[in-house]
Amino acid sequence: MTFKQVEYFLRVFACRNIAAAAEELFVSRPVISKAILTLEEEVGTPLFQRSKEGVEPTEAGKVLYHTLQEFESGYINALEKIRCLNDENSGQDLYICVTPTNGMQVTRILLDGFCRDFPKVRLHVTEIAANQTLDALLNRKADAVFSPSREELSGRFGTLNIFQSRLMVGVSSKHPLSNRRILTIGDILNLPLGTLATPMPIEDAFSECCKAMGKSPNIVIQTSQTEMLRIMTEGGHIASILPDDILRSWKGTTAIPLDFLPLNTHRLIWDNTKRHNTVFSDFIRYAQSRIRIAANAVSETAY
Repeated sequence: MTFKQVEYFLRVFACRNIAAAAEELFVSRPVISKAILTLEEEVGTPLFQRSKEGVEPTEAGKVLYHTLQEFESGYINALEKIRCLNDENSGQDLYICVTPTNGMQVTRILLDGFCRDFPKVRLHVTEIAANQTLDALLNRKADAVFSPSREELSGRFGTLNIFQSRLMVGVSSKHPLSNRRILTIGDILNLPLGTLATPMPIEDAFSECCKAMGKSPNIVIQTSQTEMLRIMTEGGHIASILPDDILRSWKGTTAIPLDFLPLNTHRLIWDNTKRHNTVFSDFIRYAQSRIRIAANAVSETAY
């Protein structure tokens, strides 16, 4: 039995579906299926009853689940203790992942103030794509991640809503569409578009809308350089699809909402099964405090 088999088994047990477990773990369905079959051969009995709707654990599967839950928790705690033994100052390190579409706001709302109030903490920030954030947590590459992903999370993960954003279309202030209050899929279907070169939560919805119109998105540039997108947008060469906070900082650009895209809620996500250091606990308390202050300010403004 390998630790990967344990991880796959626990995820399938929680999801009751091999395809859903594979999606959460960012691996293919055959990889999960093979691991479960190998595990069943090892223990000598089926662990799941399979059907078109998904899988249900057998009695043997339930026994193994409770045993492996304790094993996984103990194993993870042992790794954390060993890591602390190797570096007596490791408790002062905090590893955070942000996505390209939320780094600016997260820094403004949380990270800047946290660094100011906790100057002894060594903050390590890595930028990754939204579809890699849970993988970073599961593989212990981050203590917490910020993600605009709207997927449902199991009880294994803790979450805190930080802010909401909307993906909008940015056009030159001289563009004929710049006086519109809202745009439809038909308005941008034939426009040359620019986006960030990273998977975004709305890409599937956007592609489906285009497909319904019998077309594909006319994306002519994908880049991690927002400055390049700004120059080309202000020059009228492209229309950029980006979060509102980025577009509204561009002086020569008008940001217009799309009627088919919902708000994105950017969340702080962490793994509850991991043994965190005290710095992480300070960070979560700081984040909760900041969100409460912001919520109270909104309430007072409403009245």
